[in-house]
Amino acid sequence: ALRFDYTSDFPAGLSCSLGLARPLSDRLKLSLNASRAYRAPSFSDLYWPAASGVEGNPDLKPETAYSADAGLKYEATGFSLSSSLYARYVEDVILWQAGDDGVWRPSNWGEALYPGLELEATRQSGPAWARLSYTYLHSYVVSGELELSDDKRVPMVSEHSLDLSFGYEEGKVKTSLSFRYTGPRYLKMANVAYEPSHLVVNCHFSYKAGPRLAFNFDADNLLDERYETVQGYPMPGFSLSSGVELRLEK
Repeated sequence: ALRFDYTSDFPAGLSCSLGLARPLSDRLKLSLNASRAYRAPSFSDLYWPAASGVEGNPDLKPETAYSADAGLKYEATGFSLSSSLYARYVEDVILWQAGDDGVWRPSNWGEALYPGLELEATRQSGPAWARLSYTYLHSYVVSGELELSDDKRVPMVSEHSLDLSFGYEEGKVKTSLSFRYTGPRYLKMANVAYEPSHLVVNCHFSYKAGPRLAFNFDADNLLDERYETVQGYPMPGFSLSSGVELRLEK
């Protein structure tokens, strides 16, 4: 795959990727991938208005990344298991952080290396299903005077994350229960202060009352977890919501 980006605001960028896949047996497949990616700053990155302790940075440069991964996938009736080892090196990383003045703004703060492991398993048994996904990401800051041996994590990047969900769907009823764990995330490159880990549990239920009418019910953050994805901006606690879906078709 090839992609070429050209804008009047930034230097042109080329993104490309090459992937290879080979069956090792009827149920096991090996895959290899390598890529180069170009990402220009978003409109919000550049021009977010200065208000409420947040502002954009119109001097940002594009971000360039190089990555490679090797994976194995096993598939059987009603079950699949996949694993992938990967590494990603990024130049001119665009990262939002709080400055010494307390204002959050993005900057091209340097280079980073992201080696990691991904595991995913799915299980289907009749109307019931389950899915497990785990990511281990041991990031390294390698900009300025920092090297791999300094062992500094990239700010706001969790080392461990886990998603577990269960569901049931039969006839008019569909329901699911999901668990999402996010490990601690350092706030700055000094790796001293950090956002603590959190676990969020959500539940969804829907009932199809007719070919065009459905009722939906959601219970989010069942454990009323107090957490922040961005420092200083608390996420909602326990909440209930419902909705009606009506399809108007000929």
